[in-house]
Amino acid sequence: MIEQEYLKLVDVVSNFDSNLISVKSWGVTLGLAALGFGFKERNWGYFLLAMVCGISFWTIEFALKGHQMRYFPRMREIEHQMWKEPPNSSSPRIDWSWSYADRVFDGKLHPQTALSRRPPLMGGYRDWVWYRRMFLPHVMLPHLFAIVLGGVFAWLGYKKKGRFGDYTP
Repeated sequence: MIEQEYLKLVDVVSNFDSNLISVKSWGVTLGLAALGFGFKERNWGYFLLAMVCGISFWTIEFALKGHQMRYFPRMREIEHQMWKEPPNSSSPRIDWSWSYADRVFDGKLHPQTALSRRPPLMGGYRDWVWYRRMFLPHVMLPHLFAIVLGGVFAWLGYKKKGRFGDYTP
């Protein structure tokens, strides 16, 4: 029963990943299209649109990431509970592996040593408030480029009174 819940949680988290990729691809497409039209039409309004698109899709993405991360504590609870039941080696460690993967890859911890340890009940999720989640590199990029480039070129275009004229970036 608990194994089925765990597998369902893994499916739900995986489905969020496909939604996050869709949001990112739409954000990149619309941001780059607005930047391209801004240069083609020499109108700073398109750059402003690129900036707004970047902010909008960044907001949608970190909100979705927050909904996805709400499933991680329950995954950790199930891993912790299944570790207590014999045999210990059958406990899934998908969420728990994030706690030690960096040390294994750095060579500071042997993989067998990590696997023999009991999964901690909580993985520090209470520290992942919205503003920390917002600045994760895989959440903010590439939206940040559309925001920065759109903002800089919109400001430059505005300084030229709405049209670029002789200005060539």
